Amino acid sequence: MRSSSKAAEVARVLVEERVDVTLPVQTQPVGAVHPVTALMNLMEDVFVAMGWEVAEGPELEAEWMNFDALNFIPDHPARTMQDTLFVEPEDGGIVLRTHTSPVQVRAMLTRELPIYVVCPGQGLPVRRVRRHASARLPPDRGTGRGQGHHARPPARHS
Repeated sequence: MRSSSKAAEVARVLVEERVDVTLPVQTQPVGAVHPVTALMNLMEDVFVAMGWEVAEGPELEAEWMNFDALNFIPDHPARTMQDTLFVEPEDGGIVLRTHTSPVQVRAMLTRELPIYVVCPGQGLPVRRVRRHASARLPPDRGTGRGQGHHARPPARHS
């Protein structure tokens, strides 16, 4: 009787603890937080612990917020096409944010004094766009080298 109860117990366990190996498994997420992002998050935590607010703003910014509110004169070099990306139409007054100061302007317009905000983020000057644009060009005639400034011209045979 003991062996039949043991056999029944084993049969029950096999049925109840059955594993379907055809089911998809849950995997750990691939990748990790970028070190710069991790550092920015840590710095934000430090400021929040001191009672500050973290303010964020849009990457497409009104020209007034990016320049005029900060007293950039109309012919300031930062307003030129070489240093600022203007969104079409060019006279529409929208630019790609070149620094995080417009976020500070927004904070000053919407908060009571005293203001304790930290404005992490990025500004994207045109130089950075141009430097990385060549890395996305198609390969040069099957050599595996891009057509950017790192590509060598084909060798001449005389």
